[in-house]
Amino acid sequence: GVVVRRLISWGVLIIWLLVAGLAHWVVGMDWPLAFLFGAIMTVTGPTVIMPMLQAVRPTRAVANILRWEGILVDPLGAILAVLTFTVIIASQVTSSLDEVFILLLRMLASGLIVGALAGLLWGLALRRFWIPQFLHNVATLLIVFAVYAAADTFAPESGLLAVTVMGAWLANTPRLHVRELLDFKESLSILLISGLFILLAARLDFEQLKALGWMALLVMLGIQFIARPFKVFLCTLGSSLRWQERATIAWIGPRGIIAAAISAVFADEDVLSQRQSGVADRYQRLEELLLRLADVESSENPERSALLRRAARQSRDKFVLEKLRGASESLQTQEFQKAVTNQELASQELQSLLKLLLSEDRSKRIRDEKQRIAKLIKDLKRNLNSQRGT
Repeated sequence: GVVVRRLISWGVLIIWLLVAGLAHWVVGMDWPLAFLFGAIMTVTGPTVIMPMLQAVRPTRAVANILRWEGILVDPLGAILAVLTFTVIIASQVTSSLDEVFILLLRMLASGLIVGALAGLLWGLALRRFWIPQFLHNVATLLIVFAVYAAADTFAPESGLLAVTVMGAWLANTPRLHVRELLDFKESLSILLISGLFILLAARLDFEQLKALGWMALLVMLGIQFIARPFKVFLCTLGSSLRWQERATIAWIGPRGIIAAAISAVFADEDVLSQRQSGVADRYQRLEELLLRLADVESSENPERSALLRRAARQSRDKFVLEKLRGASESLQTQEFQKAVTNQELASQELQSLLKLLLSEDRSKRIRDEKQRIAKLIKDLKRNLNSQRGT
């Protein structure tokens, strides 16, 4: 309906900006990290909402809105979180965001095409009983895993969108009986979700919770009592819902396994440490390349050679490589603030090095290149005349 479309479109934008603002002004997160946190918090989690609806038993309109919002917003929130993370990384490396738009197109294309194709073909297989009926449940589960993996192969984090599209396609396929699939899904959900929540609870570190302090609790209360109600109020304007139904929708907005899974993509210390270590290794090779280029240019262009040596010397004097390796070690020991400090210092030094390398007189460099090419042409003509004379 109209309300669901609003909740999963500009409603997601509203909750994203409000939560990012709370994280920045209440907890003191930097804006990039606050926007990433806000993107993760846009999902609501059907795995939590479905059991709540069975216990609360709201009106049919409220149940349908909450159910479809939870189902559809999860893949959108996951894509938004991945894109936000990519924008943050791209802004630190280059001013161009072309790769972000390319990634968005790849994720949408992979999720929509793979999901729709899988829904069409599997719905056809089930309807024509190409698979024995007693294998429908297990075979469908295997196909879901395969579709998720296939979509992720084409574009990272697009698997959730693909299986969501596949499920929506199957649910709207005519003459396809999915009652047994739904019953199997309910039993499987209870088994898996119960185990997953136990594992998630076992991973909680109370020392980290203490480190967050009371400000984190204020952010949670702000999400529940400010951001969520404000989003629902705007998205339900002009609808036929009563104020009691709007209040129920505003009150029910839990964050489930999807939010935890998305955050784990960016919070894996080993992965972050490995990426940072890779950056340090590449920078070490860059320092070595500067010195080799300086040796090559020493005879033809001594001024450029001196500039390259000066840049390499400045890099070592400012310990840029040591700062990058220190950030990697801090990530491995979960000293995140120290890692951020080292990265910021290294970034400042890299900007200084870039200015130094760009300080070379471009016009003189062009003249030198012209003279070098003219000399090469002259030498070639001399060699050609000598060969003709013989």
